Amino acid sequence: MEARFISDGVRAAPPLQISVGRKVSRREHILMGIDLAATAGMEVGPLCSPMVTHQEGEIFYVDFATKKYLSEKYRDDKNIDPTKLVDVDGIWGQQSLTQCVGGKKFEYVVASHVGEHVPDLITWLEEIASVLKSGGSLRLALPDKRYMFDYARPETQTFDLVAAWLGKSRKPTLRQVLEHYELARRVDVAAAWKGPLDIRKLVRLETVARGMNKARNVALNDAYEDVHCWVFTPQSLAANFVEVAAMGLLKFKCDLLIPTQGGEIEFFLHMSVSNDQSEIIESWRRAEKIAALRPRYTSNRGWLGWAFKA
Repeated sequence: MEARFISDGVRAAPPLQISVGRKVSRREHILMGIDLAATAGMEVGPLCSPMVTHQEGEIFYVDFATKKYLSEKYRDDKNIDPTKLVDVDGIWGQQSLTQCVGGKKFEYVVASHVGEHVPDLITWLEEIASVLKSGGSLRLALPDKRYMFDYARPETQTFDLVAAWLGKSRKPTLRQVLEHYELARRVDVAAAWKGPLDIRKLVRLETVARGMNKARNVALNDAYEDVHCWVFTPQSLAANFVEVAAMGLLKFKCDLLIPTQGGEIEFFLHMSVSNDQSEIIESWRRAEKIAALRPRYTSNRGWLGWAFKA
C-alpha cells in the first residue's frame, strides 16, 4: 500500500508548504531519517512482512509467541504466508519488554498495525520507552477508523485507555470483543473519502451468533480473542494523548504526524521519549490541530497531502 506523501513537514503550524511530489511508500513514511545500516532497531509484530530485514541492518524481532505458534495460528489466514514468517528473537507477554530483549537498548522501534491490538496501550508505550536509547524514536502505523472496518465503532476515549492501564489489562475486554463482532462493517475506502457513509447500509462482517460464541469463550475459558482494542482517527488519538500526558502517564512526545493521506486508511506517528511533561502535552496539542486538516482533491493533480513536525 502506498500513501501520497508530499512534504517533509513544517514545525508547529498549519500547512506552510503543500506541494505535489512523488509517491512515497508507507515504508518510507515509517523509516524516514533512520540510517538502518548504522543503527540497531526493534520491530514489534513483523510476522511475514518485516519493515526492516537483517540484510539491511541490526534488527531484533519481537512478538507475542514463537514462530511455530504463529505459523499454526495463521495457517488459514489468506493475508499471511506462514512460510515467510520471520524468526522471533523475543517473546513479549508474560515478561517485561526489557526482560524480553535481554536488557538491550535500541535507536528505534517500529510497529505497523500493532498498537490498536494492545490491551493496555499506556503500559505498552511505557515498556517501549524503557528499551529506547536517549534520542531514540518510536515509529507507528495505525488504522484510521473512518476508512476501514471500524467505521461504525465509537472512538476510544481517554478513560478507556486509563481504565486498561489501572487494571493492567492483558487481553481484550468482553465489551471490545462484542463491539468488534457487532459493529465490524465492510467499507469502500474510496466511498468513505467522498463523504459520510450510511452505517445502516454497510454490510456486516460478522454475525451476532459468532460474536456471542467468541465472548462466551473469553468469559468461560479466559481465552484471548484478538480484536482492535482501540479505535482512533489521527485527531482523536492526539486528543487522547493530550489528556493522558496531562495525567503524567505518557513519556512520548510527538515529533512527526503524517495524517491519513487521500484515499488511504492509515496514519503514521514518529515519537521520542521526553521527561518534560509540558513539552509532551504541547506536542500532542499541536498534533491534534494538524490532524484536524484533511487532504483535498484536484482533478488534475490528484490528492494534495502533507506531513507535519510537531
